Amino acid sequence: SEGILKKYLELHPASLQIMFGVAGIQYKMNKLTEARDNLEKILIFEPENRDAQMLLDRILEEVQVAV
Repeated sequence: SEGILKKYLELHPASLQIMFGVAGIQYKMNKLTEARDNLEKILIFEPENRDAQMLLDRILEEVQVAV
């Protein structure tokens, strides 16, 4: 499903909902760097997006714990 969403995102790069879906899948697959990058892009366009911010905070916390 990550591949399908990535393909859609290539065709519709401004779809922040799809980008959030990709980030969620990447997070679940432990692709934390990729998920973080997508969440940061979302927050550039929607700084008030609480879901993206919450997931980004969780990722940053997990990365910090791992170091």
